[in-house]
Amino acid sequence: MIYHFLDFELDEEKFEIRRAGGPVLTQRKAFDLVHHLLLHRDRVVTHDELIDALWGGAARSLSTVPQCAASVRRALGDDTRRQAVIQTVRGRGYRFVADVAESGSPSPSAVRSARDAHRSEGISKPRFVGRHELMSALRAALDESLSGEARVVLLEGEPGIGKTRVVEELSREAAESGVTVLTGRCHEGEGAPAFWPWIQTIRGWARLNAGKPIPDGLEAEVAFFASWLPENMAQATDPLVKADGAEARFRAFDTAGRGLQAFAKHTPLVLVLEDMHWADPASLGLLSFVGAQLHHDPILVLGTYREKELHSTPELFQTLAELARNPTFRRLSIGGLELDCVAELLAQIVGRDVSPALAESVAALTEGNPFFVVEIARILGAEGSGLESGDLAEKLEIQLPASISDTIGRRLGRLSAGTRGLLSVASTIGREFGTTLLSETAGTEHVPVFELLEEAASIGIIEPAQSSPDAYRFSHALIRETLYQGIRGPNRVRLHRAIAEALERLHGDSATVPLAALAHHWYQAVATGAVEKAAEYCERAGLQAASMLAFEEAVLHLRRALGLADLRPSSDESERCELLLHLGRAEWSAGEQANARATFARAAVLARQVDSAPYFALAAIGFYGFEEGITADATIRRLLEEAAERIAADSPALRARVLTKLQHVAPHAYSMKTRRSISLEALDLARSCGDIEALREAFRGRANATTGPDTLDERLEWEEECRSWGKRLGDPWLSWFGNDIASPVSRGDRDGVLHALRQSSLFADAMPGNRLSGFVGALQQAGFALMEGRFDDLRRFIGQIDAAGQGCVTWAPEASLGYLFLESWETGKIGRLEQDWLQFFERVIAGFEGRATIGHTCVALIRAFGGSREAALSELDWILGPDFAGREQNESWIYSMHLVADVIEYLETEPHAEVLSSALEPFAEQIACHSSFRWSGGSIASALGLLSSVRGDFEAGEIQFEAGIASEEALGAKPAGLRSRAGLARMLLRRGERDDRPRALALMEEVVKGCERLGIDPRARYVAPFERLSQ
Repeated sequence: MIYHFLDFELDEEKFEIRRAGGPVLTQRKAFDLVHHLLLHRDRVVTHDELIDALWGGAARSLSTVPQCAASVRRALGDDTRRQAVIQTVRGRGYRFVADVAESGSPSPSAVRSARDAHRSEGISKPRFVGRHELMSALRAALDESLSGEARVVLLEGEPGIGKTRVVEELSREAAESGVTVLTGRCHEGEGAPAFWPWIQTIRGWARLNAGKPIPDGLEAEVAFFASWLPENMAQATDPLVKADGAEARFRAFDTAGRGLQAFAKHTPLVLVLEDMHWADPASLGLLSFVGAQLHHDPILVLGTYREKELHSTPELFQTLAELARNPTFRRLSIGGLELDCVAELLAQIVGRDVSPALAESVAALTEGNPFFVVEIARILGAEGSGLESGDLAEKLEIQLPASISDTIGRRLGRLSAGTRGLLSVASTIGREFGTTLLSETAGTEHVPVFELLEEAASIGIIEPAQSSPDAYRFSHALIRETLYQGIRGPNRVRLHRAIAEALERLHGDSATVPLAALAHHWYQAVATGAVEKAAEYCERAGLQAASMLAFEEAVLHLRRALGLADLRPSSDESERCELLLHLGRAEWSAGEQANARATFARAAVLARQVDSAPYFALAAIGFYGFEEGITADATIRRLLEEAAERIAADSPALRARVLTKLQHVAPHAYSMKTRRSISLEALDLARSCGDIEALREAFRGRANATTGPDTLDERLEWEEECRSWGKRLGDPWLSWFGNDIASPVSRGDRDGVLHALRQSSLFADAMPGNRLSGFVGALQQAGFALMEGRFDDLRRFIGQIDAAGQGCVTWAPEASLGYLFLESWETGKIGRLEQDWLQFFERVIAGFEGRATIGHTCVALIRAFGGSREAALSELDWILGPDFAGREQNESWIYSMHLVADVIEYLETEPHAEVLSSALEPFAEQIACHSSFRWSGGSIASALGLLSSVRGDFEAGEIQFEAGIASEEALGAKPAGLRSRAGLARMLLRRGERDDRPRALALMEEVVKGCERLGIDPRARYVAPFERLSQ
């Protein structure tokens, strides 16, 4: 049977409602609702009857029927004021009121009436007009992403200019091509959880795949992204003793990026992130990270932002700058519509062509802003302005509003007082709002709320949201802004409190408590006496944000909580101290190191007042910071020394951490004996409690205490124990830290070096984003490349050292510059930058006492081979002078001494050779290796050979050179092997026995060929010194 009403026909057999032969309503539940009401049009059909008949008595919420009725009305061009098809009988239900015929057609007047009413209201979304060049650029980006070349495109423009409409059009085309489109919108103002736009994309994927099995190979990725949803997160966390926050966020971002790449392999993705000018810093950070990670992936990330907000949003400005470094990034601007497009848009809304004069006037008034154009057109249609009158253009200044906000106000004025009041409440909730929360806040039943919302939806003020079946959103952010700004201050404060109280009633103590929203609304309601509530929720929201790795958000909430603590009558100093510790950690992880240190200093003062040794220890550790390196800061030393006195052995984990930090502070760091005693105590404490963080710190301390050549056996012992603890506790960090190339390099064990590199890489892969492992991995690869003479690879790894060390290791710049110097030294290019290198090493000497020896050594090297003999001898006198025997044999000592041997041999200073020979004899079987920087040099045996050559002990020298060359060949140390052969050749010239010169020349021929293979300048590095002795 086919039923006719107005200009529609309902087809029972095809389950569709048509107009002019085309379907306008095909959704089954919406069809069933109209069908049921039509069949029972002689009476009112109750809400309960519809639930039973259409949903089997099990509707998802009280709003199910009203929302379904609202969608029907929108499709049929009806609304709650006219009620030409479906009438709402308040408190009872619904009734079908349009005239119905089972055959024939409705009268032309009825058709015309319905069409004109529909057009004048402008309920349906206008057709997309114009934007040809912009859409071409966006389609090209989409096509490129579908071909496997990722693109990140940000669209900028003023409010109302049509950014969302353009994105919707491209999204529609992408979806029709089989692409998965996921959309997230940033929340205006505060109240949303961190990563809110990304969370919406995750939920969007879940909705699209509800009831479907997880695609093969994506189980881990689905579980990871599900853990980001606020409803799946624990409410209480304690980040005080967690691992480095920035490192944890790096790991999470890396996993998120790789997860997106995995999803895109299953189906191409378009990620839409709207209103990025309102994005939280963590969301922008993730966008920046992912933008750099995506390359050959079928992914298009499409974002929008208001251009005018850019310079007042430094985080977005920084994100754009970071994205601009990537070849995948595009930035497009959108301006006003052209005149012909304005005319076409006006014609769509008012239902007929408009005069050129009217189009020109509207275009001039609106500057082609589509939102403003549509609003003007709706006012023209609704207020009965003569669309064809010749003098209309002259009346525009009087008839039409002068701004977008005035335009919106005019349209809002057409709503009933009840609807306007409800929308004010909704605007305080946010751009998107759930009807359950709205009803609870307004104290109104669900059904009447929906009836009022239908009135707003019928004129396009709001529209159904995609996130939830009972949620709406303002159709444009400008509408929400206008409503919210129109609420007077005191009323706004009371509304925030009412929303906060409603949220508490709805959620109670469940795991889904929206902490960020509660913190926002209670904080805005502080003037109502809500200090306790505001402080509580700000602290809880801050801790949740920190656990989500949204540290900037955590800082905002925790600072507010701290400010409110002064107003809380129940607040005590111990609680305030704990809050400061949380805040300091969040500030450090957010990159605010100076603020973090100030916060930790305040925490230390309070910890003294409340006599809390654990809090004081945490404050001292926080003030030291979360970077690797040695410091001479006196405040850090005093805090850590006091913490060591306060914290007893009955808190072994904390005491171990304090001691290890203290070990890295001058003057404790300058004494290897002190380092050793502190590190042994810290490791004993860590062993006793088995705490992973304490063990990690303690083994770092043991590494720092066993850097000298005389502690190689100790180093091997703790590395084995570290690996054992890693296996026992299942901790990849400990397993990784126990594998390092420094030990096998020092022993000349090439197999050990290769094994350490493999194991280190294996365990580092198990903890992606661990900044220390990334930095040390780059150091180890650079050291290995230097050892093998792969100088192109070395330069690449030097860049990685710089990048990985930022914010992680204080001495990263010295390590990378040191590698550059050694590369210049080994390849014979040192003279080109002699003055620059001298200035650098002078700074090294002045900066840290423990590195003075390596600084003086490199200056001596530059001076000697640069022809400044007296200056070089002066440096040697400092290095090997009266204090030499008592100088610490630390991480740089053995490497420095093997370079000093080069200087002594070049200058031929026998007294210096005697002193250094005695010092190096115990380590004759070792390879020179800087155990911190992983600089790998030559064998100590060859260094002794150089010294024996100067001393005239040629027999011993020959034996030493042969032993050194053999160990370097076994290790694969090619530049060192060349250096030893050249040294042996020079020694043969000095000795001058029969066959020595031919042997020397043959050795030099080998050296020259080896230099050519490695890209070394043989003349500058080896031939010139040889010729100097030949003369």
